[in-house]
Amino acid sequence: MPRWLTLFPWFVMVCALLFSAGIVVFGLHNAKRESDFTSQLTLEKGAALISALEGALRTGMGYHWSDEVLSDLLNKVGEQPDIVSLVITNRNGTVLMAADTKLIGTSFLSPEVLAELDPTRQVKWNATELPDGMPVFQVYKQFSVPQGERRRHGGGHRMMRRGLDGDSCGMLEASIAEGTSLVIFVEYDLTPLEEAQAADEKHMAVMFGILVFVGLVGCITLFLIQSYRRSRKLVQETTAFSSEILRTLPVGIISTDMDDRITSINPAAQDITGLTRTAATGRSLHDLLPGVWAVLEGRTAQDAAREQEAWCTVGERRVPLAISSSHIVTEEGEAIGTALIMRDLGEIRRLQSELRRRDRLVALGNMAAGIAHEVRNPLSAIKGLARFFMEASPEGSDESRMADIMTREVLRLDKVVGDLLDFARPDVLNLTDVGLNELVERARDMVRSDMDARKIRFEAELPEPPLSVRLDRDRMTQVLLNLFLNAVQAMPDGGRLMVRARMEGTELALDVADTGCGIAPERLADIFSPYFTTKASGTGLGLSICKTIIERLGGEISVTSEPGKGSTFSFWLPAKEVENPEDICPELFADTPSANPENGNPGGANSGGIKPTLLIAEDTDSNYELLHAILGKMYNLVRARDGMEAVTLFDEIKPDLILMDIKMPNLDGLEATKIIRELSPEVPIIMQSAFAYEYDRNAAKDAGCNEFITKPVAQDKLKMIVRRLLHSVESLVQLKVES
Repeated sequence: MPRWLTLFPWFVMVCALLFSAGIVVFGLHNAKRESDFTSQLTLEKGAALISALEGALRTGMGYHWSDEVLSDLLNKVGEQPDIVSLVITNRNGTVLMAADTKLIGTSFLSPEVLAELDPTRQVKWNATELPDGMPVFQVYKQFSVPQGERRRHGGGHRMMRRGLDGDSCGMLEASIAEGTSLVIFVEYDLTPLEEAQAADEKHMAVMFGILVFVGLVGCITLFLIQSYRRSRKLVQETTAFSSEILRTLPVGIISTDMDDRITSINPAAQDITGLTRTAATGRSLHDLLPGVWAVLEGRTAQDAAREQEAWCTVGERRVPLAISSSHIVTEEGEAIGTALIMRDLGEIRRLQSELRRRDRLVALGNMAAGIAHEVRNPLSAIKGLARFFMEASPEGSDESRMADIMTREVLRLDKVVGDLLDFARPDVLNLTDVGLNELVERARDMVRSDMDARKIRFEAELPEPPLSVRLDRDRMTQVLLNLFLNAVQAMPDGGRLMVRARMEGTELALDVADTGCGIAPERLADIFSPYFTTKASGTGLGLSICKTIIERLGGEISVTSEPGKGSTFSFWLPAKEVENPEDICPELFADTPSANPENGNPGGANSGGIKPTLLIAEDTDSNYELLHAILGKMYNLVRARDGMEAVTLFDEIKPDLILMDIKMPNLDGLEATKIIRELSPEVPIIMQSAFAYEYDRNAAKDAGCNEFITKPVAQDKLKMIVRRLLHSVESLVQLKVES
């Protein structure tokens, strides 16, 4: 509301008060003017009367009027209703003649009046009250008959003589003859004037009261209008706010009147029931939603507030709903309708089902983790022995061919176990800043031979400058490798594999597209589900693993496909630009060996013609035989069947390197490693395990291991790691000797 609207009532009130004050001032001023006018009018009236009497006296004296004539004159004049007294006195205030003859000879004028007589014969006046309280207006004047005029009329002796006889006229004539000044005194009754003035003041007070009342009523009316406007605006805002809340609430709300006719329905309720506002408003709830009505019918006030789950038929659909209701009441407690609240439990049921499915997968993963060790241990031995027999058999022989088949099947079984472990892998990620270009090139190199065999063209559109993504390098490589392999397998007759990357705000968007056979629309919804596959062979875990990894990295993945034209897998990840691209270097699995195993000198701390001694801590016989077949020709091998024996043998033989299994009886590999590290911080220790969890790697590193390898063991990689570690120890020893 504008500020001036709030100040307007105050402005009107101030104006009304100022107007009322003006009326008061005007009334007082008018009353004073009226009083002054009345005094002036009465004074003029008295002055005229005195002048007339003065003239009559002078005339009467000249013509020797009798006392009866002069007395009658005063009596006639004194009979006027507003005249209280009319007297003629001498200078001492003694009444010489009066309208009331009882006053003749009395002392009438007060000393105060006599003292105010003007020597210049000017009319004087005074407003006062008589002893009985009557307000009077007195007008008086001093006068005398000139001496010449007395001689002209020649009545001096006669006046004197009559005065001596005692009649009033004689007293008057005697005073004139003596030259004494006379005073004419008139009193007017002011009661009628004051009553009229009081009536005017009363009338003015009434008018003032009316104006004040009208002003106050106007101000109150303005305040009420403003209050009404504010209240209406508040109601409008509250209504708009409530409507917006009802519109955006994720639960359905339907209100009805006392006759169960629908008065309002929010969008969520429209989505749940399939009704529209137009079609629902004014219709009976019983007719439109009989299933909901059946649930609410017969419920008590105590039960209404509790949610009740029920299957309700909405149109042709059966929808699981949670329903509750409450009465809509006024401030006086009068019920005017019902508010119905409903929630669609379909999504909740789906989430519960998904949670149960995930719980089963977690249980499966835990079981797989336990089985993996028991499966991978013999797999490692079988794979190693198959490679050994294949290399020992003549090329092209049946033995070599059978050993090759055995090796491939072992690799396939190992991949199944590896995928199962990857899917059940805990949420442990090794996050680092990795260059996008490096990741794409790394995954491409892993499938380069397959692409070349199928004549698939690789295209990459990567942003410049290069981007760095905060992620787990190995897991992200696994994602790209899975997507690349799926694309290659979808193009048996060749095609294009395209990788496009772009920045969308603060996110990196990456597309992996192919021109292969595509995916049927009915299968797209399940493409990321575990064990779902469109290929004749495979575990169906690859894309599910990709989705899990992307989500753990804070991203999301989706797929679009058209049968016969190809598929596009897209995912988004948080990204940032690389300030120094040259600082990001590829990390390769292979290291350059410092010694050549083919020349018979593997290198090591005890090189110089003497084979280095390796302590093999392995409780499974087949796995030890495999390690002996791989390393026995180049190194002296000593076996320990558990962790306790490994610690004892280390103290006896002082080996150049230890190959430690993580899971052994009596004392596991981690605890044995910690004890050995207290005895020797320099001896290289390689931890091997059928588990591939990140926390196993971290636990091995914390215990003091130099390397971590997983079963089945890759022979070339194992040889390379052993050579590198022995060479590092030899270099360290040489450096100590030189120093």
